Amino acid sequence: MITIHEVLKLKRFNSFRLVAGAGGLERMVSKGGFIDHETAEEMRTLAYKGEMIFSNLPMIKDQPEKIAGFVEALIQAQTSCFAIKTKIFNEIPEDAIQIANKHNYPLFLFDDTYIEELILDIDGLVNTHKYLQKQVDILDKIMSNTLAPHNVRFEAYELNRSFKEHHLVCMIKPKAKSQLRLDIRSCQKLLDKEHALFPWKDGYLLIVSKHTDEIKLEPILELLKLNQNYTMGFSDVMNDLTQLGYALNQALTSLKFACYKDKSKVHYGDIGVFQVLLPLLDQPVVSDYYRKMIQTLESYDEKYQSGLLETAIAYINGDGDIKKASDILYQHQNTIRYRVRKIKDLLNLERLEGMQYESLAMAVHLHELNMNREKFNLL
Repeated sequence: MITIHEVLKLKRFNSFRLVAGAGGLERMVSKGGFIDHETAEEMRTLAYKGEMIFSNLPMIKDQPEKIAGFVEALIQAQTSCFAIKTKIFNEIPEDAIQIANKHNYPLFLFDDTYIEELILDIDGLVNTHKYLQKQVDILDKIMSNTLAPHNVRFEAYELNRSFKEHHLVCMIKPKAKSQLRLDIRSCQKLLDKEHALFPWKDGYLLIVSKHTDEIKLEPILELLKLNQNYTMGFSDVMNDLTQLGYALNQALTSLKFACYKDKSKVHYGDIGVFQVLLPLLDQPVVSDYYRKMIQTLESYDEKYQSGLLETAIAYINGDGDIKKASDILYQHQNTIRYRVRKIKDLLNLERLEGMQYESLAMAVHLHELNMNREKFNLL
């Protein structure tokens, strides 16, 4: 569903004046509704759930004291809000305002706008939202990687009949919640027909396709004004539309890594072992693997204040370079060497011939991902 706040962005609603219930602007709107003869008592028994109700209240002309009763009835009927056309009443009585504020129920006044046109605008917005939600459902289905290749192609063409074989996916997240939302329909008009932009979670998903694998993304990002205010994750270029699911998941992993590392743009090919670690983070066998190692170091540190865990993190983030780790921690290199030997001894890494560094690195990276999951966990 759409919210009242989204409805108010429509051009015909620019003149609406909010009189009460400012705390309820995120209420959901199922459709627009109109009353012109119903009594307050009838309103309580009729099905108006989620409707944005319009009226000039001709049935109580010259009786403004009855407006409060209508507000109470509309709240009980679970309508989303009430907008009164100023043809008869130019203001709303204080008792009605108090009732609306108590329930965070938005009340509006508006002037010379046809109610029928307002309702059509709401219906159009609701239908657009349903269409976009259907597209998101298709994307989720493709990302599940449970479809046969020919079904992936079929679903892809459901999204856009003009998609070409070579494609790249970009997932986009605004860096600030206050960032203005993109107008999907306006943006799509700027794009070539073989490209597509979709709403996705709290951001957007851009699919760029071409006849060849020479895909230039930067001009498209500039065209859509996707700049430093957004965090973006890019997939590899895929050469067959049946690989769209892989591209979508690559872009998602890249976006998670970008959020984790506070980077603006990240390409899938540049995240190394995190291609594997991010998708597997919540697998029980993976969490069991790193938690055992990390807890061993934490227990030792708690007992001896030895700084082994921070040393392990610095050592891995310094790519196993003792000097880099000493610079990170402002400790002498010999101190770092001693701690690394102690870490290997405690974790019994010597038994892992040819796998000592990789085993410790995986545990550290997974631990840091887990400790910073609030940065990307909602994606």
